[in-house]
Amino acid sequence: MKIQAMICDDEAAFCKETHEYLQKYCDEHGLQLFCDVFSSPEEAMRSKKEYNIAFLDIEMGEISGLDIAEKLRERNRRVIIFFITAYEKYIDDALNLFALRFLSKPLEYTRFYSGLDRAVELIRANTSEVYIHADNGAKRRINTSDIIYIESIVRRIKVVTEEGVFYISNNSIDDWMKQLIYGSFYRIHKSFIVNMDAIDEYSRDYVIMTNGDRISVSRKYQSVFRKTLSNYLREKK
Repeated sequence: MKIQAMICDDEAAFCKETHEYLQKYCDEHGLQLFCDVFSSPEEAMRSKKEYNIAFLDIEMGEISGLDIAEKLRERNRRVIIFFITAYEKYIDDALNLFALRFLSKPLEYTRFYSGLDRAVELIRANTSEVYIHADNGAKRRINTSDIIYIESIVRRIKVVTEEGVFYISNNSIDDWMKQLIYGSFYRIHKSFIVNMDAIDEYSRDYVIMTNGDRISVSRKYQSVFRKTLSNYLREKK
């Protein structure tokens, strides 16, 4: 698996230390690391690359790590952010950008590794792929993270993704549940599997997805689903 990383801190020594820790972790876990290191936030803001992980100092002058994180999320909404800060006043803003963890200087090697374990798990989930053999004969490979929800309709499966809707006749909804092994997918009805990352609004008996579709939550699943979703969202923060 490839790790596309950005490190941005106006202290060159901290950039070097972070890069060394990150490289060591990737070497030990058999991961390919491609890393851009910036000691200038202005240079980081000018980068056009899409990263899946970033280590950002928050206080760096006129351009903050929060500004850079917002820019990175425009290119990849699933980028995983580590903020380096000891200032509680930034925490609310950072949580709005779904920061995975806050780090302080000097880096604690054990905590850094623990955060990377979680980050790699999320990156792997976001980049896992499945093949769709559509009714029209098309064969398409898609990232599971692009799936909004899956619906069973009589003898067909409807897969709703960010790109569009596909109808397929092979595999049951039970088969799909076995394929979607990562934690963001949950079955809320005998006919529906939803991606919890694609839920915009939820109540006891329905969810509204990012594409605007409203899906009923079966009474059988309501209590457990609400707890599962709450725990999942808490862990993301």
